[in-house]
Amino acid sequence: MSELSICACLIYNINEVHTMRKGSTTVSIYEIMKGYISLNWNVRLAYIQTIAQSVSFGIIQTAFSIFITQGLGHSEFTLGNLFTVSGVASTLFVFPSGWFADKYRRDILIRISVLFGLLGQAILIYSTLIIAPATNTIDYLFISQICGGLGFGLSGPASQALLADSIEPGHRSKTFANMHFINLLAAALGPFLAAGLTILIGDSWELNILQVLIVSGAIFSVFAYGVIFFVSDKYSLENGHLPNSAEKSKTKEQIDHEIPISSNNKSYDMFVPVILVVSGVIIGFGAGATVAFFPVLFADPEIGYNLSPLLTYSIVGVGSVFTGLAGLGAQRLSRRIGRVLSMFIVQLLAIICLLGIVTNLYLFQNSLIDVSLSVMILAVFYISRNALMNASGPVSRSLIMDIVPTSSRAKWNSMETLAWGMFWSVSASIGGWVVVEFGFTYVFLFTATLYTIATFLLLAIKNRAPSEAKDL
Repeated sequence: MSELSICACLIYNINEVHTMRKGSTTVSIYEIMKGYISLNWNVRLAYIQTIAQSVSFGIIQTAFSIFITQGLGHSEFTLGNLFTVSGVASTLFVFPSGWFADKYRRDILIRISVLFGLLGQAILIYSTLIIAPATNTIDYLFISQICGGLGFGLSGPASQALLADSIEPGHRSKTFANMHFINLLAAALGPFLAAGLTILIGDSWELNILQVLIVSGAIFSVFAYGVIFFVSDKYSLENGHLPNSAEKSKTKEQIDHEIPISSNNKSYDMFVPVILVVSGVIIGFGAGATVAFFPVLFADPEIGYNLSPLLTYSIVGVGSVFTGLAGLGAQRLSRRIGRVLSMFIVQLLAIICLLGIVTNLYLFQNSLIDVSLSVMILAVFYISRNALMNASGPVSRSLIMDIVPTSSRAKWNSMETLAWGMFWSVSASIGGWVVVEFGFTYVFLFTATLYTIATFLLLAIKNRAPSEAKDL
């Protein structure tokens, strides 16, 4: 599976630097590795880090939610609060770190963030494996979330800006889409690995099984932090480190000329990135209220689904695969109809799927359909909603990176990080409270309303967003 993931995300980049024999339909492992080595050093490490961190997330996300609610017996409100403290901790540093990264070195912030991330993972392993289910376990988990939030706030803007600075102009949308694709394929690998573990150690949500799942995910996360520690500003394109490809023969002046909006021009249309960030903030607020609670819905015995870990992880894993494919599809669609319109279409379809989940839940709770049919409908709409709503992410990011000058990328990435950090996490507490007081149906309707506002807001920049440069 790992070789397939690497091949899927690198195939575009390999084609940039190697001419395949006409009619050939296969790519050898040698060609894959040769294409990988030709990439910029920072981009190479970003791919490896993305794989490891996404596998970790794919394992931990579901197990952590069930561990809090069923393993430790806390409510969805407590689960939401755990995500909220992480978001608040991230927000405290996201803007200062963006300013620092634009003014000084970006790799320094990334390395400092690694220390916080490793500390958070160490506390997570200790609290989960050593002291659970003691009453103070939840206190340690709050500290772990705070450390993780601080690390994300420090590294988020710097790492995204450094990655953008390490990618050739005209290739950012493709690279971000590829990165998004591998992120979600690896996130799918995580649930499938977890499903395999449950086959070996037991297909139930018992505490000892949840402990093994969480610690396994944490190990992948520790490896990811170790990899990203070695990125460096000296490998950015501004410092002359072009990939080992045809781009090597181009001068800096030629590259600057090919950028859709000059990265050296400090006069740019701020309205477009402002609308994108505001739309992202609203979507992040809506997503945070629901995403963390889907595993709880799947496994909730009171509602009646009570899905096993094997089935739950399988649904989540398939969803991640389709999300990765949808991200690449949205990127290709954007070349045909424009980036803003493609984002509008996929997000509108995602809203319809979320409303389908609401309708299905209503029918099941009122005994209008049986559990087997309801689970099937839930899985289809859940997978479709995830795929479509996340498909616009790399398109939006590439649009912002193409518009804003290089000297301001970290600051704009700070605002994007805020959208998916602070607002996603803060709304998790609201979502948890709504689930406890009113049920899942109302929190899904709340999210659908916010998604609708954010999606129609994109129409304001439909005619102002620049077209992406063709691949070089």
